[in-house]
Amino acid sequence: MECTIKTIIRKERNKEGQPYINQKGQPFTLISLQVEELPGEWMSGFANDLNAEWKNGDKIDIAITEKQVGNKLYKNFKNLAQKSSRLDALEANVKKLMLAVFTKQSNKSIEEIGDEIDVENIPF
Repeated sequence: MECTIKTIIRKERNKEGQPYINQKGQPFTLISLQVEELPGEWMSGFANDLNAEWKNGDKIDIAITEKQVGNKLYKNFKNLAQKSSRLDALEANVKKLMLAVFTKQSNKSIEEIGDEIDVENIPF
């Protein structure tokens, strides 16, 4: 379902101030989400690289599920997008780097390249 984010809240700690911990003992971030298409409805999901950049007003593609716990009905969401813009940018940069490294033709030896390095400009 394509939706527009009305409100998004990211939480790393519960009401008692304790971090959320999964079954493997790793911390996680919970996202509470309200979309314009379902006014007054809140849903929950988990933070990940695909939704790290989401903000109010963004159009997103999610699957919404419902879960009954006792007499309370919970709505959950799951990302349907396969990649985030951050991942797209990272992938493009890696491709450029690989092209530069693996297709660069040079007649210089390692010693000649080393002679061009100015020790004063090395960042480490």
